[in-house]
Amino acid sequence: MPFAFLVGDLSAFVLEAQELRSASDEATLSADASRAIRGLIFVSLFGAYERTVAGCVSTAVAQANAYAIPHRQLKAGLLPLALHSDATSVRGVSEAKFWDRCREFFAKARSSEPAVLPDLFPKDGSFMRPTQLQLIWRVFDLPGDPWPDPRMIGRITELVDARNEIAHGSEPPSAVGGRYSTGDLDQRIRDVEVLCSHIISVFQAECSRPVGFEV
Repeated sequence: MPFAFLVGDLSAFVLEAQELRSASDEATLSADASRAIRGLIFVSLFGAYERTVAGCVSTAVAQANAYAIPHRQLKAGLLPLALHSDATSVRGVSEAKFWDRCREFFAKARSSEPAVLPDLFPKDGSFMRPTQLQLIWRVFDLPGDPWPDPRMIGRITELVDARNEIAHGSEPPSAVGGRYSTGDLDQRIRDVEVLCSHIISVFQAECSRPVGFEV
């Protein structure tokens, strides 16, 4: 199963987060050290989330290329990905060449030539926030929502914010970790595992066969 390795990666990240949570309760730790370890849990959970999403996109692209689907049969969301370099070249041509280049561009989009998707990660500038996950869902034309429950939208935003505060130095790990109880952290770990499992399962179901990419 092409996406199975991501289940193992997710399990490793979740185990790491759980071990950090257990370590934060060690009686020999100072209060500040305990809070710092709690903050680092968000870095681990963000790693799980980012690895899941990036891994699903990369694997789906590899699957689509293996199926050698004609451009004209690709789902609409995937055409901008398949024609990314062509679209970029159209933007840069002179006025004299514009119409011929556009004609070639649209002819390719309707051709029976097998599409070769580049290993690009669709971005909207939000840096892994909910809107970027929604964009990925649209590109691959996946069913349902990117999350199993609407409350996960807030969880993603919280996760990205906490990770960025630590990674960019605006807040030390202890300041971030000090906001959460052990029960809060246990819930975050469970939620991220459920969210990532949902993302993997949807990609697995839709992108492990050619029909998942075709109109």
